[in-house]
Parts: sequence; C-alpha cells; structure tokens
Amino acid sequence: MIRNALLLTVNVENKNHENLHTFCIDMELDIVILKASIMDTKKIWDVRIAAIRAQCNRFYAREVIEAWTYDLNGDILDQFMAWVESSFYVAMDDVAIVGCGAINLESGQIDGVFIHPDYMGREIGRRMMAHLEGLALSTELTEIFLDSTLNAAPFYRKCGFNGEAVSTYPSPRGFTIDCVRMTKSIDRNQC
Repeated sequence: MIRNALLLTVNVENKNHENLHTFCIDMELDIVILKASIMDTKKIWDVRIAAIRAQCNRFYAREVIEAWTYDLNGDILDQFMAWVESSFYVAMDDVAIVGCGAINLESGQIDGVFIHPDYMGREIGRRMMAHLEGLALSTELTEIFLDSTLNAAPFYRKCGFNGEAVSTYPSPRGFTIDCVRMTKSIDRNQC
C-alpha cells in the first residue's frame, strides 16, 4: 500500500551546531464517510477482522479472538448483511474501505467501529465517531451508548464517553467478552 507521506529534512542544531533529522509526515488523508450498502459487507467484515486481530490480542484469549473473527456464514452472514444495510457507515480513502461504524438511531447504540490497522492513528476513528454522533443529533436522542472492548475504552473516553465498569457482552456467536458500557450525553448546543 502506498501511503501519502512527505519526507522532510530539517536541520536541527545541538549545542555543537551539528545534527540532521529526517521526519516522515503523513499528509492528510482524503477520507469520506458514506452510508454502507449490502455490497460492502465483505469489506467491512475484513476491516473488522484485521482490527480485532491487531488490537485485541493483548486483552482477550486467543480462543476468543478466533471465535470472534471466524468466517461469515449461514445465519450470522444474513444477520450481518442486514445490520450493514440498516446501520453501517464506511470511511473510504481513494480506493478502499479503511474503517466502519454503525449506529442504531432508535436506541442510540454505536457499534462496530473498526479502523484497518494500516490506517490506525490517523484520526479516522475520531472522524467516524463525530459522524455517528452527528447522525444522533438529527434525532430525538439525548444519549448515545456503546459496549467498548477493553482496549478501545481509552479512545472512547477521549471522544467524550463515560464508563469504567467492566461487564460481559454476549456475542451472537456463542461466546462472551469483557467490555465497558459507556455513555455520552448529546449536546445540541454545540452545533
């Protein structure tokens, strides 16, 4: 994958008037967030799997990661396709889906926020969260909520969510994972 980057050479002098430093700076990605279609299901699933395998392995047992990222098939595929079509949004660069997220605009639940590991740390997750929160602002919701994985809770706190207590999330795939229920009040006065 080719990443937009700028190679910058800067002369930084120390007390002896010597030293040369080179920095690699990511240029702003051209990311657009769009409503997902059923045709995006496989690509969203692939981003999800890559993100889980890259970020959750220090917090969850290998067996849980394997069950969590097992191939889509049967009823699970049908359920996921329906969920993608009803609730998902995708973050896209010029050629690929690089992130995703879902919101249920009736309940206020945010779910399925994943960024491909090659694009993590580039503010795409924050942009997705801002987009989902913006959608919630267009409703009568007064609060949004999510069940965060243990590794992602600090990210959601930076996005303004509150929650500390660890609870158990029952996956439709038949296993449970520890998570943190988090909430955020919607402030309509910010707009």
